[in-house]
Amino acid sequence: MISLKEFDHLIRTCVERIKNNAATNIAANPEDQLKRPISDFIESLFINEIITKTETPVEGLGARPDIGVARKNLLCGYIELKAPGVSIKSFKGPNAVLNKMTPKTTPENKKTL
Repeated sequence: MISLKEFDHLIRTCVERIKNNAATNIAANPEDQLKRPISDFIESLFINEIITKTETPVEGLGARPDIGVARKNLLCGYIELKAPGVSIKSFKGPNAVLNKMTPKTTPENKKTL
């Protein structure tokens, strides 16, 4: 378990990397620029326990979320990144398949997205 001070340092480093990357004049896909710093951040929280892989396919769904998260060589979750300003309330176009993976608001759980 990392300390709050270590977490603060790691998150600030991640944010700084994202800001520095966005500040360049080099044209690139904004969403793709998030993958490396977010993957590094997640792995730094759980050193030698968690690994990340980009574009990990979801079997049977035909989707490839941006980051797959594995522990002890077992895939245990996914992270789908979106470029700044992109709504996650309802995916459209090539991302529509992700609607099947997104929790929906129901009267029982009263979650809001």
